[in-house]
Amino acid sequence: MVLIVGGDSTIGVALSNYWTDNHIPFHASTRNPELVSDQQPFIDLSDPHTFRQITGYESAVLCASVTDMATCENTPKETRAVNVSGTIELIKKLNYSKTHILFLSTNQVFDGEKPHQKPDAPQKPINEYGRQKAEVEVFIKKVLGVCILRLTKVVHPGLTLLRKWKLSLSHGESIFPFSDMTLSPVDIDDVVNKIDILVSQKASGIFQLSGNRDISYLEFARRFARENGYSSDLVKKNTWHGKLAFVPPKYTSLVNV
Repeated sequence: MVLIVGGDSTIGVALSNYWTDNHIPFHASTRNPELVSDQQPFIDLSDPHTFRQITGYESAVLCASVTDMATCENTPKETRAVNVSGTIELIKKLNYSKTHILFLSTNQVFDGEKPHQKPDAPQKPINEYGRQKAEVEVFIKKVLGVCILRLTKVVHPGLTLLRKWKLSLSHGESIFPFSDMTLSPVDIDDVVNKIDILVSQKASGIFQLSGNRDISYLEFARRFARENGYSSDLVKKNTWHGKLAFVPPKYTSLVNV
């Protein structure tokens, strides 16, 4: 039996749907008391007391975290309690139970000065979210049998940014993506397939999943507009400077492993 920690998250929901369709037994945790059941245990990373019931799982996929970079930058103490302290305590609990662990991490553990970062490149996070993920990675490297999967920007139809862009474009309104901020988009289906493979293999070590190259949000938005039948003339150049609470890396792409 596999446990998805963070079954309410975007990746957790997609992974749950995939394993349901493929008849793979799993439980998916929730933070919503109304959804708790035998198949959906209540797990809150900010409260280690909720970890007591976690027993008997062969593998666990840690999808739960605060991923909004602005939130991490503005409330580091609160997000650290979830992304670092709570996550490490959960890893300790799972490791004690001899559960294989897959931890989802990010390209933000690097400074982004170079594209296509290798798995063994030095960690040099330049924002709070990256620092929090990097700290957990450092701890994990001391634990046997744990797998780290670093991801670049995960793209899916429900992505808030894409929904906002589509709503504006559908009304003939301009959108203003950053020309000086990059992403290396990876489709959520590819993420789910990668997780499934790593869990089935009980893999350990560092793995990475990235798009093939870095593109600006401006380029990405123009492509999005064209693919959805809107004029790319509605896509206007913008800059992240003075508009973000965090410093984004120049490059985000990783070497796929």
